[in-house]
Amino acid sequence: MEESFISKVNLIKSYIQNGEIDQSREQAREVIRKQPEDYPGYLLMAYHYYTLKQPDDVVVWINEALRRAPEDEEVLTLAVLMYDDLRIEESKRKELIETGLRLYPQSHYLHSQYARLSSITQEQGLAALQEAIRLHPQNDDYLKDYSMAMFNLGNWKESEKYEQLALQANPENSKNLLDFAWAAYERKKYKKAQMLIEEAMRLEPNDPTIREYYKKIYPTKNVFIRAKREMMLTLQKIWIAPVQFIVRFSKDKISLRLLAVIVLLLELAGSYALLGNNLFIIMGAFFLVLFICSKIAKSILIKSGFTESEEAAMQRKTKATQKTALKEMRKELAKNQEQPIQTQAALSSNELEVKLSQIWGSAYIDAIKEKTVVKGAVLQPEPAIQKKETTMDWPKEYRKWPAYCLMLGIVLSFMIRFIPAMIDDYNRPEPVSPEMKESITMVQEQQKQDKDMAIIKENTPAVTHFTQSLKDGSLIDTMEQFVAKDYEPALQENINHPLLKQLANAKIDKVSNQKLGLAISYFLLINEEENVQAIVQAAGGQITHLYSETWSQSTKEKENYQKLMNQIEVEGKDFKETVE
Repeated sequence: MEESFISKVNLIKSYIQNGEIDQSREQAREVIRKQPEDYPGYLLMAYHYYTLKQPDDVVVWINEALRRAPEDEEVLTLAVLMYDDLRIEESKRKELIETGLRLYPQSHYLHSQYARLSSITQEQGLAALQEAIRLHPQNDDYLKDYSMAMFNLGNWKESEKYEQLALQANPENSKNLLDFAWAAYERKKYKKAQMLIEEAMRLEPNDPTIREYYKKIYPTKNVFIRAKREMMLTLQKIWIAPVQFIVRFSKDKISLRLLAVIVLLLELAGSYALLGNNLFIIMGAFFLVLFICSKIAKSILIKSGFTESEEAAMQRKTKATQKTALKEMRKELAKNQEQPIQTQAALSSNELEVKLSQIWGSAYIDAIKEKTVVKGAVLQPEPAIQKKETTMDWPKEYRKWPAYCLMLGIVLSFMIRFIPAMIDDYNRPEPVSPEMKESITMVQEQQKQDKDMAIIKENTPAVTHFTQSLKDGSLIDTMEQFVAKDYEPALQENINHPLLKQLANAKIDKVSNQKLGLAISYFLLINEEENVQAIVQAAGGQITHLYSETWSQSTKEKENYQKLMNQIEVEGKDFKETVE
């Protein structure tokens, strides 16, 4: 791939990250105007929409590139990459992968993508992944995928072998570290899981997925947290075991979800018949244990520096780092050089040939042989660079008996407390009185009102900041503080729209929450002097949309505006009364 093409790709990415969508699109259009019959411009346009996460447009421009170069390796590879990342129809992706493999059987990437298809068998997926590893043995992503495949099959030894290889190939791949940490956590190797997730956090402290799993894994340093997990796993087995037994004999004729609910209800009913009212006491104690463990986990995370203030500080630091990185990226665009694609010869192993023949069919194997024969000699793979293999030493795991003793102690204490009462008392519970039912209803209604009020209070500051920024003309500079990131481009594009000037003197008249229970509020802004109305949608303390008759020419937007106006007229509350 030419250096100019790579520079254009980096430039498009830079423009989009900076919110300059039109300039990004123009880069692709310029190439199309110069080379209308060649594929690079159309591929750049597809990449533009791929970066914007617009799959429909990606398909259109990928098809244009494929129409001009249906057998080009770069086009096929990038098409497969975009289709996979955006989850575009698998049948089309499979067709592209199979075409690419017939033409370029030594493409390790296409083999790895074939292994990801859900429509192939397990054996085909493993064979394709093995071939990808053979062609590119130092690719840590392929090694990780194979390790996780072995993990899911219960082949722990093989899984750990490829885990070691992946970590040796790239010990700083945070996504791989996360997957391996979770695999260790699932196998109750808590110290290993903690080491891996801590390393992932060190590398990507702002990654939301890593942070989420860190909150689950790191607290297992405490024996009570480990005991709680053992208890949860035991209860899960008690619930799931009957479900699996019935499914095995029903041959998938019964809905798994429905069956799980039925089994849970039957087990609760059986427990109530056995324990009576004591069941509720046991459940209360169980939830109390969960609450205490959650407090312990939170305390451990705070001691490790995992606090809300620390998280907010890291987010601010990340924004500053991103701005600096964008400036550096533009300076280095001209220095980008094409990385050579390493190719290896096709398989000569009969065993792997049989496996691959299941993927492509015997006719494709013959074609591959023809492509790999040069002047009567079969190409042999280049020898891999020999590296000194090192086995990572994991710390000795926690002893399991303390957690088991805690669980046993809890069970025995419940038995000593409740079994005598079960033997002596078989009285049925008295029915709930009408007064109690009415009291419960009132409490539930009050809780709903409190929840709605909390949502409104959370979203109100964003709207007030929005109107204030319109008054003092600082919207373009301050919008990132109260506008959702995915909606900032829409406001920036329409920053000179007359509606924004008209809303500068608008006041919040009514407010209404989303019906489905989501934390979304709709604020009705009215400027009585200019007879202008608009609805501001806010969620999570940020503005996510703006509706008005004049804001957008889209028919759908106008219909949504009318629906929201009707909802606010019927269900909306006076904003002043609500705040007071």
